[in-house]
Amino acid sequence: MRIFIGIPTDDVLKEKLNIQQQDIKDFIKQGKMTAYENFHLTMLFIGDMNEKDMDLMKEKLVLSLSHTKSFYFVLNRLGSFKKGDTKIMWVGDKEHHELLQDLYQNIKQAVQQCHISFQDSLFHPHITLARQVKVMDDKRLDDQLFGPYPMKIGDVNIYLSSQVDGKLTYTPLHTIRLK
Repeated sequence: MRIFIGIPTDDVLKEKLNIQQQDIKDFIKQGKMTAYENFHLTMLFIGDMNEKDMDLMKEKLVLSLSHTKSFYFVLNRLGSFKKGDTKIMWVGDKEHHELLQDLYQNIKQAVQQCHISFQDSLFHPHITLARQVKVMDDKRLDDQLFGPYPMKIGDVNIYLSSQVDGKLTYTPLHTIRLK
């Protein structure tokens, strides 16, 4: 099973993200848009794991997040990561968000307690809009605005990433509700 931990988005935010995808199409030559139903904020990518380890991780996460209160994160920035000769386009925040960083640390520590390996990289909270993007005009794209849109951080999902009928699909396997 290919697993990651993330925060789901509600339908109102999904609509705004979908509109942003349409807006960036004017500035790109190519790109694969994230499917509407796949929008989420990735907290930690785990990768391949077995069911036994996933069950243990779920137990540790439930315990670790049992006192965590829900909060809002403001999406107010359009950005990109370079990946080879293409980009990953995303929306995120302009500033460091302490509560989200704390949540990330709690998730990371819970997974480490299970002795499960994962991709440990600099945490940069974002929602992916498109992958394999080639931009026509970086400057014009950089001038595009997004938000501000509040995103409620109220649930943490353990997701299964798989191909279903040739389509990338993210299936929530377990939801942990924050207070």
